[in-house]
Amino acid sequence: MNETVNNNSAEEEISLVDLFFIFWNRRKLIFCLTVLFAIGSLAYSLYLPFIYRSECRILPPSQGGSRMGALMAQMGGLADLVGISGTATSGQMMIGILKGNTVVDAIIDRFNLMEFYEEKIRLNMRKTVTTSILEVEEDIKSGIVTVAALDEDPERAAEMANAFVEELQKQLQGLSLSEAGQRRLFFEAQFKQSQQALSDAEDAMLRYQRESGVVILEPQM
Repeated sequence: MNETVNNNSAEEEISLVDLFFIFWNRRKLIFCLTVLFAIGSLAYSLYLPFIYRSECRILPPSQGGSRMGALMAQMGGLADLVGISGTATSGQMMIGILKGNTVVDAIIDRFNLMEFYEEKIRLNMRKTVTTSILEVEEDIKSGIVTVAALDEDPERAAEMANAFVEELQKQLQGLSLSEAGQRRLFFEAQFKQSQQALSDAEDAMLRYQRESGVVILEPQM
């Protein structure tokens, strides 16, 4: 038993010694390869363009507010299309709108991104915007939504971040105006129904007078 252990130890020592001599004999090659990879990594990092990140922060209104609750209710099926569930927060609703085609297309056209990225297919350009240019997230604790834009030009990155916020405000205002318009149409429909009911009542009274011969004096009317 002891002889077997001693033989294994001797083999391990011989293997380690042989391995050391192999590295030592090829030390120049190993050193050259290390230097070569280091220079290549440095050159590649210098070749890559700098990416600037500009961000804006939005504090959404509380979901319990009447306006935001009405907007989320009004979105209905649209909320499902942009990935917003019925229990979504107002911040998640904003994120869904920001990543929607309406806002993304507005940014693409506003900054001529199709021409800048030499992209001919709008669907691919939308994917590039949502995956490589736009970064949006919600802080669960505070509810603050951070909207960030990434670009090689710092000025354009700042302009796109502000543009995303502006387009979001336009969409929210449009939803709010649409809600007010729906209310106006509802009240107009109710008013027309009331007018029609009054007109029907007057016609019925006149028909009763003609058929019965009863005359109602003006003061009594």
